[in-house]
Amino acid sequence: MSAPQETPAVAWHDGASGDEQVDTLLRRHVLAVLGPGVVTVGRLCPGCGSDLHGRPWATHARDRRAGVGAGNGSGTGIRHTRPREVWVSLARAGGYVVTAVSLRGPVGVDAEVVQDVAHGWSDAVVLADGESVDGSAGASADGEADPGAARDDRARARCWAAKEAVLKRRGTGLATPMTHVRLAEESGLTDLPAPPGLVAVLAAPH
Repeated sequence: MSAPQETPAVAWHDGASGDEQVDTLLRRHVLAVLGPGVVTVGRLCPGCGSDLHGRPWATHARDRRAGVGAGNGSGTGIRHTRPREVWVSLARAGGYVVTAVSLRGPVGVDAEVVQDVAHGWSDAVVLADGESVDGSAGASADGEADPGAARDDRARARCWAAKEAVLKRRGTGLATPMTHVRLAEESGLTDLPAPPGLVAVLAAPH
């Protein structure tokens, strides 16, 4: 098998709604990255231990051709290697689903509808003390936000998505307040191409 990819694989999907559909998309994405095999996906909440919600997870057991007499007795069968952990993340926004698959370590991806964030934005909910929307330490000497910092709707949505992506990479999601994340201190953040009206950010493994 080839060496793990350095950059997580990202894919956009449209038309999915329920969890079963989303799980199918995630399973197909893992297969596209790792090849034929058996993919198992699920969720696990780090807070309550429920498998009905929380951080998505996946394993992949690679197909391995078996020799004569193996498998179904026809001379050639398919066995599977021991399942390996695959780090995955996903987000839903605006009728789209974006999935990320990593072979190197925990990954986070988030997508947001720009106008939804604009309507629900609150500095007190999103920004750490002294932090500006662009992630810099943007407080002036009197403690007020720097009036020159970017404050448009798209910048707010990008800030929100970046923080959620970081929290997904950490494995806690929004159980940890976004105010506990300082984007200037985070590495591996990449703005992703996104459908019109959306922004998306990938938090790659450290």
